[in-house]
Amino acid sequence: MIMNNKISKTMKKIALTIIMAVIVAFGASAQNEKLAQYSFFYPVGTSGIQSINNSYKLSLNTLWGVNGGVNGFELGSIANINRGDVTGGQVSGVVNFTTQNSNGAIVGGVLNCSLGSLDGAAFAGVVNFAGDSSTGGHIAGVGNFVIGKMEGTMISGVINAADDLKGGQISTINLSAGKAKGAQIGVINVANNLKGLQLGVINVSNDGDSLLPVGVINVVRNGYYALELTTSEILSADLTFKMGVEKFHSMFRIGAGRFNNKNYFSTGYGIGSIIHVTSKQAFNVEAICDQIVYDNNWDNNLNLLTHLNLNYQYNITDFLAVKAGPSVKTYITNQKVEGLFNTIDVPYTIVEHTGDNVKTSLWIGINAGITLSL
Repeated sequence: MIMNNKISKTMKKIALTIIMAVIVAFGASAQNEKLAQYSFFYPVGTSGIQSINNSYKLSLNTLWGVNGGVNGFELGSIANINRGDVTGGQVSGVVNFTTQNSNGAIVGGVLNCSLGSLDGAAFAGVVNFAGDSSTGGHIAGVGNFVIGKMEGTMISGVINAADDLKGGQISTINLSAGKAKGAQIGVINVANNLKGLQLGVINVSNDGDSLLPVGVINVVRNGYYALELTTSEILSADLTFKMGVEKFHSMFRIGAGRFNNKNYFSTGYGIGSIIHVTSKQAFNVEAICDQIVYDNNWDNNLNLLTHLNLNYQYNITDFLAVKAGPSVKTYITNQKVEGLFNTIDVPYTIVEHTGDNVKTSLWIGINAGITLSL
């Protein structure tokens, strides 16, 4: 939340600096509405220096133009600059900039910047920026920034940032500093208060009551964190750290076992979900994949043990629970010991296939454990 507030404050300072610079340069708002104007570059044009006092239905700028506003369509090769509202369509090879509000279809080769609201569709090669609330769709090659509430969809290659969000963000990094409702899809998703979905590699949120974070690392301020010690017919002891929310959490595991007088270890990752039946009873569904390291052989062997667990869980207290249940396991290995695929003690098989290089086994086992919620 602190990081989000710093981002929001920084963006607001930038917007304020730009506003003050434009006010000093261009003075008061537009007062008159005209049919059309043409500028080679401001102030060389049909309206001269008076263009900043007028709003036009049609504005054409060979290099750049500076107008009081647009209520129709504007086209410029380098820059379209307006100190009043823009309504309709605006296309620039480099920059569209207005100190007031934009509403319509705004297309900029590099930047679309509206210090007021930016409503409609905004397409930019690099950045879309709105200094106030925004509705519609923003698509940018690098980033979309909204100081205020964003209602709609933000899509970019690097970063999306908004104060409040109602809709969706799709980018490498997605940030929401205020209240959010919808979805964040990216590599890193950060939200202060999100009701909806986070889908990414790293998901961070201050509130998890109405949140579904689906990722490798899920950090939720009031979320679900637990340490779990389990045992099964393959791994004598397995220690798991869980993080996320109860309905979807990540699992990081280390385990150990012994076979043929040799020790083996496991490292793994999984996902899980707790489905409550009563306050004391729940079902625990887990999908896990472990890599087995036999006899301290750390070569790049394929030695995968997967688990699909369906456990009954009983909560002894708010912090302590026990669980047990069946587990569908598969073991896929290409590691041979004395000519045999023989690194763990598979009790029996329902399905088994042995090839020249890989052996696959499937069976139903059991697992049981104790869970300490943090």
